[in-house]
Amino acid sequence: MIWRAFRAAPPRGSSNPLLALLTSAFGGRAADGELVTVDTAMRVAAVYACVSLISRTIAALPLHVYERTRAGGRVLMRTPSTEFLWRRPNPEMTRTEFWEGAIAHAVLEGNAFIYVAPATNISGRRPAELWPLDSSRVAIGGRDSQGRMTYIIDGTTPQLSWSQGGNILHIRGLTLDGVSGVSPIAVAATSIRTAYLSAQSAARIMGSGGIPSGVLTIADRITQEEADRIAAEFEARHGDRRSVLVLNREANWKPVAISPDDMQAIDTRRFEVVDIARVFGVPPEMIGAGAEGTSLTYANVQDRMIQFTQLSLQPWIARIEQAVSDELLPAAQYAKFDLRGLLRGNSEQRVHYYTALAGLGALTVNEIRELEDMPALEGS
Repeated sequence: MIWRAFRAAPPRGSSNPLLALLTSAFGGRAADGELVTVDTAMRVAAVYACVSLISRTIAALPLHVYERTRAGGRVLMRTPSTEFLWRRPNPEMTRTEFWEGAIAHAVLEGNAFIYVAPATNISGRRPAELWPLDSSRVAIGGRDSQGRMTYIIDGTTPQLSWSQGGNILHIRGLTLDGVSGVSPIAVAATSIRTAYLSAQSAARIMGSGGIPSGVLTIADRITQEEADRIAAEFEARHGDRRSVLVLNREANWKPVAISPDDMQAIDTRRFEVVDIARVFGVPPEMIGAGAEGTSLTYANVQDRMIQFTQLSLQPWIARIEQAVSDELLPAAQYAKFDLRGLLRGNSEQRVHYYTALAGLGALTVNEIRELEDMPALEGS
């Protein structure tokens, strides 16, 4: 296919002393002074859940390319020149895999960088492939003598954005300077590190048996070997069963309850999970961390999904659509995700919705069947 370019993004350059400095920018320092990196953040279950939920949900949506008509309508494009968006971004990744990774970078670090490979053997300059760039490889280098934004790959290779003659597509999150997106990792560094340390502490305690289930007291003085043998026998008989406990007259069993300090640690972990969800704009209950009375139920799941789509996903969807449309497509064309699958109600709600639109002449029978992924009827 002549619109294909090469089968790899820019290879990693040779090691450069500036690269470590550039990479360190993708993170933030917690209140204790420790650096919270992407790797550290993704080891926190709440961070991974938020980033994964947003990225995989958007990546699974159909992505269409439309062309505006003179009459004010639009035409769906399915041409080789737009295939890199609606079908396959590059020969090695599916559309879902590619966008899931790119969106994860944007959500996690505030910036996603995509290498745009041009088509070959054609007249004019046209995108052909999209390749993900690890954000740690890219630094925003400021503006050149002509006022164009530059991007530095691996600390050595300067690049321009695609629309300015280069090969970079930059998708920003919340930006305060119009140049780079604010990193949620930096904003929530303390919460992320606290959650990380809490999980590590709990793992060490549980792994080493730091909190015993109880204390078995023997009246007579015994050796260490006898203590180990009695503990092993006791655990074998009663450790994993809710059985009747029978002790020798000279033995006393006292269960160990969770201390107030341990309970406070559990509450701290719960709070940090909710705080992290708040930073990423995800309803806590959607990652299993809702407060009492806010869990997802059959009655409210549709309303919560609409709220999640509008408040959590739509801002990212709009950024991606606008960046792709402005940078990669001709002026008459634009990219748009299809949100109908997320916003559709239950069967009864859809029947009322379709009936109302059909009554207004806004939808035909075959258009309704297409929305329901059903084959068209002849003559309808």
